[in-house]
Amino acid sequence: MRSLEPTLQLPELYAFWNPGTTSTTYPSVALATGGSAILKQSAALGGRAIFQHEVRYAGPTAADRGADAYNDGVLLEACARLLFADDSFAYANGTFGQIVRRDNDNGFVAPGDASEPAIAFVGGFSSFLSSAFRNDPTTYEVPAGGGLPTVFRLDQHTGFSPTGGGEFYPGSVARTLWGIWKNGAVFNGSPAGLGTLWSATIPTTASQGYEYGNTPLACYPTYLTGLRRLAGGAASSAILDELALENVGDGTDPTSALPQQHHPLAPASHAFRGFRQLPNLCGRVVLRPEPGPGLPVQPRRRGAHADAEHLGPGPSARTL
Repeated sequence: MRSLEPTLQLPELYAFWNPGTTSTTYPSVALATGGSAILKQSAALGGRAIFQHEVRYAGPTAADRGADAYNDGVLLEACARLLFADDSFAYANGTFGQIVRRDNDNGFVAPGDASEPAIAFVGGFSSFLSSAFRNDPTTYEVPAGGGLPTVFRLDQHTGFSPTGGGEFYPGSVARTLWGIWKNGAVFNGSPAGLGTLWSATIPTTASQGYEYGNTPLACYPTYLTGLRRLAGGAASSAILDELALENVGDGTDPTSALPQQHHPLAPASHAFRGFRQLPNLCGRVVLRPEPGPGLPVQPRRRGAHADAEHLGPGPSARTL
């Protein structure tokens, strides 16, 4: 992260092995004894919440061969969720927000399950960062009961039912981001290219109309709007080719449906609850329900505990 944004200060995160859990959790705020107060850094360090997360552990001779304790892909994907966590960023005015804007839950959705677009972006971007930090498109899931691991690859386009993929699938978001980064006509897998992919989340960089830092809804369409500008016009065709491999845009320019005028910065706390009209990347207007019964959204990766983060409104961008 230091190479992507040298001045960014990450919050404290304490990971610990837990042989008594069947899941590795996403980072959540650490609570004091009794659970009545959130543990925080000193004021000199910004006063942010201190985070923790459990790592599923098993001995090296157990059926699941160490579980997640040595699984870099799983651990880095979980750590990437810290970037979207409430209270992960401290503002100069004493308030707190998210390092990367998040307009819905920071929950786990399986790569091949369709979801609300803001949730799909969070999951897909976190999965992509895990692979990019390792320079490895493969992630392994080791079953708790042993057996062969489940493999998910970002460099293979196997399609997701029933649409073949798209912007509502975390897996499609992750795969297309990997393809854009590795495409020789775009970033060619370079560290500078990864920096541009990250910069498209920074409000002061992605600040033009309907880009990620200046939009009513922070999701893949608005992220792509800023990314295409930052990547330059010569890369646009190659970016569209990569998106088409996962049906993102459904055969059309994925950002063509977004109005191209300035829009005031909208608070990230506007989570678009209930059924709302959301502009799709391909120009369609779709109805998507908020996460709830019947939608495959979990508090965090296979997590066993309720999310302890506050749910109140907060700043939408890092530069307020």
